[in-house]
Amino acid sequence: MIPAAKDLTASHQSTFATWLRQGDPWVWMTGGAVAICVVLVAGLLFLIAARGLAHFWPADVVSALYQVPGDEARPVVGELLDGEAIPSVRLRAAGLPVSEEKAVYERYLFKVGNRDLNGSDFNYVIDDWLTERRYPQELTVFERLEWGNLYGWLVAVKQDGQTIAQGAAVWAEFRRRQQRVAGLRQQIERVEKHAIGKLNYAMEEQRLERRRLELKGRATPQALAAIARE
Repeated sequence: MIPAAKDLTASHQSTFATWLRQGDPWVWMTGGAVAICVVLVAGLLFLIAARGLAHFWPADVVSALYQVPGDEARPVVGELLDGEAIPSVRLRAAGLPVSEEKAVYERYLFKVGNRDLNGSDFNYVIDDWLTERRYPQELTVFERLEWGNLYGWLVAVKQDGQTIAQGAAVWAEFRRRQQRVAGLRQQIERVEKHAIGKLNYAMEEQRLERRRLELKGRATPQALAAIARE
């Protein structure tokens, strides 16, 4: 019985050694590592999408009154973005007149836009001081090429100081003029990329030709005059 047991143990050891020599454990380890990497990459992409896509999706635009204790209430318009809980100690250190009886305040990052008027795109607001919140449907966000977003109400369309449209007809007139502006912008881009680009290329060729003549000692008055005429 003992020799048979030894033979069985030796057989198992031989099978395990053969399994190791064939590389099967390393195949499974490599496959497991690849699977883990795939899961990690998928999780990273999901995190980026969850945190990043929100910046491309406009938030609800709020109109409210913001009143710091001791100051007059002022209207604010914009988007409420991130919120965080801030200890009142930090707010007092920043010079804000918060109550000592309340330990924590809720603070929002408020995108106010209108940088050409306010000087800043974002402001922090204290939730307790933000009152009379409304979400008017007629409140509009205009994405501008300069100065960031513009938040406001479309009241009238004016040209050279004269009112062109207002009331019910204002949006139709605005869209018509916006389409015209978009067409003009496309024409400008075509001129800048093609017509002006060709001129700039030709002028650069003339400059290089003049430089080549100077390096070769052939910059005669006649040659330079021909380049100038061209």
